Amino acid sequence: MAKVKDKLQYLFIHPYWRGAWCWDQVLSVMRAWGREAYAPDGPGHGSRLHEIERVSLADYPRGLLRVYQAAKSQPGCARRQ
Repeated sequence: MAKVKDKLQYLFIHPYWRGAWCWDQVLSVMRAWGREAYAPDGPGHGSRLHEIERVSLADYPRGLLRVYQAAKSQPGCARRQ
């Protein structure tokens, strides 16, 4: 079984043609174990489907960078280099 480290925040990124919903079961398990876990919707997916006509491939890394920067600014956020 995989080891899950304490005191880390976990960020799950969905693949193309999916949304954050594809991580719902994983998030439930992680939270049951007392871990902080997040799965944001990418541009034009899931709760952001209304953006689909306006997004391009270039929006994906920008969106991930915004999520990373927001997480990094939270107290207690550990990051791996």
